[in-house]
Amino acid sequence: MKNRSICFAVTIMLGSMLSAVAGEATQPVRMGTGQMTFDTVPGWGLNASVKSVLGPTHVGVVID
Repeated sequence: MKNRSICFAVTIMLGSMLSAVAGEATQPVRMGTGQMTFDTVPGWGLNASVKSVLGPTHVGVVID
């Protein structure tokens, strides 16, 4: 019974956090370390209807 109460409390907390985050605009994310640090550009390559302007692309990486 105690575990169920904890799960219920965690579910409520996560739900409230997700609803708060969903209302905010997407922020850039800093990735990498040292000289190889980059910031993402939210929405890059998307049109006004949030679809890719690049069209279909492959999802794999090829190493030759």
